[in-house]
Amino acid sequence: MIEVKNIYKSFNGKAVLKDINIVFERGKTNLIIGESGSGKTVLMKTMVGLFNADSGEINYEGKNFIAMDFDHRKEIRKEIGMLFQGGALFDSLTVEENVMFPLGMFTNMSVAEQRERADFCLNRVNLKTAHKLYPAEISGGMKKRVAGRAGEKERKQGSPEARERKAGGAKGSERAWGAARSPRSATPLPKQHGKSKEPRRAVRTWA
Repeated sequence: MIEVKNIYKSFNGKAVLKDINIVFERGKTNLIIGESGSGKTVLMKTMVGLFNADSGEINYEGKNFIAMDFDHRKEIRKEIGMLFQGGALFDSLTVEENVMFPLGMFTNMSVAEQRERADFCLNRVNLKTAHKLYPAEISGGMKKRVAGRAGEKERKQGSPEARERKAGGAKGSERAWGAARSPRSATPLPKQHGKSKEPRRAVRTWA
């Protein structure tokens, strides 16, 4: 569970987040909904430590992320994935290499094991023939699928097939990514700055 308590964040004296309190429950797909300029992205970046909150708490399973030092934050970040609207893939790396990238950073897997895992993940989202292509050579929808697989953290040892069986099939794999297919809960944010435009839905969050 992720709990946001009394979060304040301002830039150059202008308040963007004012006393924000949210609970993201485990096993649910949570949405943050608000008008353009209401602080959705600022909240997301504050939750993962890209911005430092002025005050308040962000608790991951009861552990205050804001109070942690860099090394402890790094351990929490290993459990977090972000899917950007533009995909945020490395243009100079192939689709396969993009998926392998976090495995090289956060696991002790050999290159062969990383490639096996990457190919397994890409096959699951019907990108069997895209392994050696570059981001510029695939469609926008394909980029989203690649980015989603690149954000999937490797947690278990053994073959992908064994991990899949242990996780309980597709639902287990989806839980590893952190987005269970259960009822959604939406958390609206009030408009706090900027001009009003049509409501936009922020990047999904997970607990």
